Amino acid sequence: MSTQPLPRQPILERLRFIEFRALWDGRVNRRDLTDAFGISEPQASLDLRRYQELDTGAMLYDARLKAYVPVPGFQPQLLPEFPAEHYLNQLLTLGIADTTPGSTWLSDAPPAEVLPRGRKRISTDVLRGLLSAMRAGQRIRIRYQSLSTVESEERWIAPYAFVNDGHRWHARAWCPKRSQFLDFVLSRMLSAGATEPADVDPKDDMEWQTYVTLHIAPHPGLEAHQKRAVELDYNMSAGIAQVTTRACLYRYLEWSLRLDLPEAPAPRWRMEVVLRNREQVEERCRLARELTQQRWLSRLQH
Repeated sequence: MSTQPLPRQPILERLRFIEFRALWDGRVNRRDLTDAFGISEPQASLDLRRYQELDTGAMLYDARLKAYVPVPGFQPQLLPEFPAEHYLNQLLTLGIADTTPGSTWLSDAPPAEVLPRGRKRISTDVLRGLLSAMRAGQRIRIRYQSLSTVESEERWIAPYAFVNDGHRWHARAWCPKRSQFLDFVLSRMLSAGATEPADVDPKDDMEWQTYVTLHIAPHPGLEAHQKRAVELDYNMSAGIAQVTTRACLYRYLEWSLRLDLPEAPAPRWRMEVVLRNREQVEERCRLARELTQQRWLSRLQH
């Protein structure tokens, strides 16, 4: 790869597309670029030349295919750190969203299915209201149906971030009613209305600011060959994978990996991994919660 500065973002995105198609389709031509980005053929030709200048000798023109093909041993230089995951994430996008193939960089996607999780109906007006409140640093009045109340109720929240737990979307927000930073499920928000200045600083959410690292290991009840398979699944080193997340997301990760199941009675096929440093992780999460409350009380006193 050349050491010259990378092009500006729109061009860089097209160069990454060239690299994506070369890597996964084994070919790329001007038509691919014009179809994907709506640019002219001369512009597409220029982009292909730009890529060849950035990574000299990485692709050769095949007159029979009328396309550029990667040379043996071709290695992407512009794509994200894990190109295979990038490709599979595009397949995932096709499987879980109302997305057409043209909305991704895939040209000849193989059959792929994603387990259905049920469609979460999220109000456009609610989402727009939350985004507006976040950008303005305001709190917003919503009508929310929680699991703990029989009827929906109006409440004020000060949202500042979104969280996806792999199953549904939440808004991370300060809740004056409970004097806590909490996660509110977007699909349970029935409406969003008035806004007003917020009296809380998101930086006080120490459960968001604090990171915890989980030490994941194969379940001790697995056979040796099964442990090797699990180690490959989680890219473990010396039988341990270190997974880092925010303290407020620890429980979601715990549920996702089934780390909340008791080790002894859990069938091995239901619990492939165990958490080796649970006490350390939960203590760090507890301290983050306490520090959040201390900051809130200090703000009230001043």
